[in-house]
Amino acid sequence: PTRPYLFSIGDFSERKNFISLIEMLEFLPDYNLVLAGNANSLYAEKLKTLITVKNLQSRVQLVGKIEDTDKQYYLQNCDAFVFPSLREGFGIPPIEAMRFGKPVFISNNTSLPEIGGEHSFYWDHYEPKYMADILKLGMARFYNAQEFYENWYVKRSKSFNWNTTAKQYSAVYRKLLNL
Repeated sequence: PTRPYLFSIGDFSERKNFISLIEMLEFLPDYNLVLAGNANSLYAEKLKTLITVKNLQSRVQLVGKIEDTDKQYYLQNCDAFVFPSLREGFGIPPIEAMRFGKPVFISNNTSLPEIGGEHSFYWDHYEPKYMADILKLGMARFYNAQEFYENWYVKRSKSFNWNTTAKQYSAVYRKLLNL
């Protein structure tokens, strides 16, 4: 994108709630939106229709499934990562965005608050103007203390570690089996 953009990635399905991002974009004239995921679904068709109805074709890019290098590019160069998921088993994409020191805007439900921690920005509901207001406020806070936030996000992302998780699971199983 040639303009500042928000980025999100995931399956194009109802539970990812990408429609709310498109609706929010009306209230954010300074941003474009890049969505990565399976663009060959019924939900993707709903997204495309909404983009056309709202005349946002020049501001929303549905890039389809992407390789890791493309994902890293979008994460590294976005202004913020946005993830309004309604249901999430465990949200790895916000952790990946944090690794790049990016501000993270996520749903205040399921596992996402545990992932986001105290310095991520949360949506309690999905009314478009409210979401845009949270994003504007969060971006202002981020830029007022950018070095702090970037360092905090990177440190937080590193706290999610597969080796540590495996050791913790092993300790639970050993305890249960009295080993």
